Amino acid sequence: MRPSTKHERFKGVINLLLLSICDELEMDVVSFGSFTMKSDLLRKGVEADNSFYIRHAGAVQCKDDVNLAFDPPPDLVIEIDLTHDSHDKLEIYATLGVPEIWRYDGSRASILRLVDGAHADAEFSLCFPFLSAHELAELIATLAPGTHQARREVRAWVRANKPPVFTSE
Repeated sequence: MRPSTKHERFKGVINLLLLSICDELEMDVVSFGSFTMKSDLLRKGVEADNSFYIRHAGAVQCKDDVNLAFDPPPDLVIEIDLTHDSHDKLEIYATLGVPEIWRYDGSRASILRLVDGAHADAEFSLCFPFLSAHELAELIATLAPGTHQARREVRAWVRANKPPVFTSE
């Protein structure tokens, strides 16, 4: 089944939000979109709505093909849950070692972190410790119109809310 335009709009908004945050923080980021991530252990694969390498951007930025048997998993995956719940994918993401998942259902955002081999709700992002799930939802709503002004507002929000010396480590 093809994703709806609403699904793709939210995916684009979150992509733009994440790129705006990384740009403001002068952090490299590499996106491999919805590439297939496979777990030989589970004999299953999964495709996120989007996948990002932030902490490990340097390890994959020149690769044409990421092999999770050798390469690190994405630092962050995005799941847009408008018509299908991504809950069934969590076990695969955990087996692959994906440390953070952002889920968005059209109004509510949740941040999941890998803890003791399973994903659990977290109040703040692992990649961006100053970003809460509540603020993530508000920023997505701010960017929904997709205007240049909205992107400027996100960048201003990052400047106002990041720690004085930000590091993603």
